[in-house]
Amino acid sequence: MGIIPCGSGNGLARHLQIPLEPHRAIEAFNESIIDTIDYGKINETPFFCTCGLGFDAFVSLKFATTGKRGILTYVEKALREYLTYEPETYELETEDRKVKYKAFLLACGNAAQYGNNAYITPRATITDGLLDVTILEPFTVLDVPTLAFQLFNKTIDQNDLIKTFKCKNLYISREKPGVVHFDGDPMMSQKDVKIEMIRQSLNVMIPCEKTSTTVMQRASDYLMELKMMNELISKSILEKNKLIIKRNKRLIRMIMENGRMIE
Repeated sequence: MGIIPCGSGNGLARHLQIPLEPHRAIEAFNESIIDTIDYGKINETPFFCTCGLGFDAFVSLKFATTGKRGILTYVEKALREYLTYEPETYELETEDRKVKYKAFLLACGNAAQYGNNAYITPRATITDGLLDVTILEPFTVLDVPTLAFQLFNKTIDQNDLIKTFKCKNLYISREKPGVVHFDGDPMMSQKDVKIEMIRQSLNVMIPCEKTSTTVMQRASDYLMELKMMNELISKSILEKNKLIIKRNKRLIRMIMENGRMIE
């Protein structure tokens, strides 16, 4: 399989270091080698980078209905939906453990990132036959800047709100049916979810010479990502504060009206 990046995130192409410009990707195939990688299945639906439940699946459903694609639209939608999203409780079972978590999101990675260099499972490889599982526990708006920074800095697994482990197969049970995602595409699922790895089963073309970027290019991209995240996070905090003020005004009004009734 040859990959010509034309998506909004291009997670697998980035992981395999395939040039993101289509014509350069095609040129790279002329001097490519064949490598055999893993892929995963979530309820028998294949995925190549990540799949998951919780907030990222919920946002992918909202994102699918928007007219615009790209990371800016996705992040803006995510920050807006965060204001009202309620975490769920999940029971997880693997080959050697059974645990229960209340989680904001649950991500399973074959590759390291969602796309757009957002590394949700930064230690994942695509040839070890294992799922890398990242669990994000409920958090406050004050935690968002750190989480966003670490997501793009490949260090999110170092955050105290994050739990990680590896497994071959994962069985998930939740309280009710809901949305899941596979490589960012949403689909509805029953409350029980099965995720498995299919090892060394997909032949892909990869460049003989992997693409490289200069230190200045990486620094420039990184600063742009931080600037974008800071602007969107500030907007999210402002919207949440407005929502709190609105609720407080309504509460004060109710108290005053009840006070008049008592008089």
